[in-house]
Amino acid sequence: MSERKAMTNEQFNAFMKRCKTEWGVRYVRPTIHPRAGVITCLDIITSEEVKQLTITNNPDPDFNLTEAAHEYLDKRKGEVTK
Repeated sequence: MSERKAMTNEQFNAFMKRCKTEWGVRYVRPTIHPRAGVITCLDIITSEEVKQLTITNNPDPDFNLTEAAHEYLDKRKGEVTK
Protein backbone atom coordinates (compact mmCIF):
# COMPACT_ATOMS: atom_id res chain seq x y z
CA MET A 1 0.00 0.00 0.00
CA SER A 2 1.35 3.40 -0.94
CA GLU A 3 0.93 6.58 1.02
CA ARG A 4 1.96 10.19 0.89
CA LYS A 5 4.94 10.98 3.08
CA ALA A 6 5.36 14.09 5.21
CA MET A 7 8.69 15.62 6.22
CA THR A 8 10.11 15.05 9.69
CA ASN A 9 11.81 17.80 11.69
CA GLU A 10 15.22 16.20 11.07
CA GLN A 11 14.58 16.11 7.31
CA PHE A 12 13.41 19.72 7.44
CA ASN A 13 16.61 20.79 9.24
CA ALA A 14 18.73 19.08 6.57
CA PHE A 15 16.66 20.76 3.85
CA MET A 16 17.11 24.17 5.50
CA LYS A 17 20.89 23.68 5.64
CA ARG A 18 20.82 22.99 1.92
CA CYS A 19 18.64 26.06 1.28
CA LYS A 20 21.27 28.17 3.02
CA THR A 21 23.78 27.27 0.32
CA GLU A 22 21.45 27.31 -2.70
CA TRP A 23 21.21 30.54 -4.64
CA GLY A 24 17.78 32.10 -4.94
CA VAL A 25 15.94 30.58 -1.97
CA ARG A 26 14.82 33.56 0.06
CA TYR A 27 12.42 32.02 2.56
CA VAL A 28 10.86 28.65 3.44
CA ARG A 29 7.51 28.50 5.19
CA PRO A 30 6.58 25.07 6.62
CA THR A 31 3.12 23.96 7.71
CA ILE A 32 3.30 21.60 10.68
CA HIS A 33 0.48 19.16 11.40
CA PRO A 34 -0.71 20.00 14.93
CA ARG A 35 -1.18 16.42 16.15
CA ALA A 36 1.42 14.47 14.19
CA GLY A 37 4.16 17.10 14.50
CA VAL A 38 5.37 16.53 10.92
CA ILE A 39 5.62 19.01 8.08
CA THR A 40 2.82 18.52 5.57
CA CYS A 41 3.41 21.55 3.35
CA LEU A 42 6.34 23.71 2.27
CA ASP A 43 6.18 27.09 0.59
CA ILE A 44 9.57 27.76 -1.01
CA ILE A 45 9.93 31.44 -1.82
CA THR A 46 12.55 32.48 -4.36
CA SER A 47 13.24 35.69 -6.25
CA GLU A 48 11.09 34.46 -9.14
CA GLU A 49 8.27 32.39 -7.65
CA VAL A 50 6.57 30.79 -4.70
CA LYS A 51 6.53 27.00 -5.00
CA GLN A 52 4.09 25.12 -2.80
CA LEU A 53 4.66 21.43 -2.14
CA THR A 54 2.01 19.67 -0.07
CA ILE A 55 0.83 16.18 0.78
CA THR A 56 -2.71 17.44 1.38
CA ASN A 57 -4.97 16.70 -1.60
CA ASN A 58 -1.97 15.70 -3.70
CA PRO A 59 -3.16 13.44 -6.54
CA ASP A 60 0.02 11.31 -6.42
CA PRO A 61 -0.50 8.54 -3.84
CA ASP A 62 3.29 8.00 -3.62
CA PHE A 63 4.16 11.68 -3.09
CA ASN A 64 7.13 12.21 -0.76
CA LEU A 65 7.49 15.79 0.45
CA THR A 66 11.20 15.47 1.27
CA GLU A 67 12.09 14.05 -2.14
CA ALA A 68 9.94 16.63 -3.94
CA ALA A 69 11.60 19.50 -2.06
CA HIS A 70 15.10 18.29 -2.91
CA GLU A 71 14.10 17.67 -6.55
CA TYR A 72 12.86 21.26 -6.72
CA LEU A 73 16.22 22.55 -5.45
CA ASP A 74 18.04 20.31 -7.95
CA LYS A 75 15.90 21.74 -10.75
CA ARG A 76 16.57 25.31 -9.61
CA LYS A 77 20.28 24.63 -9.34
CA GLY A 78 20.28 23.39 -12.94
CA GLU A 79 18.45 26.54 -14.10
CA VAL A 80 20.80 28.85 -12.23
CA THR A 81 23.96 27.31 -13.70
CA LYS A 82 22.74 27.68 -17.30
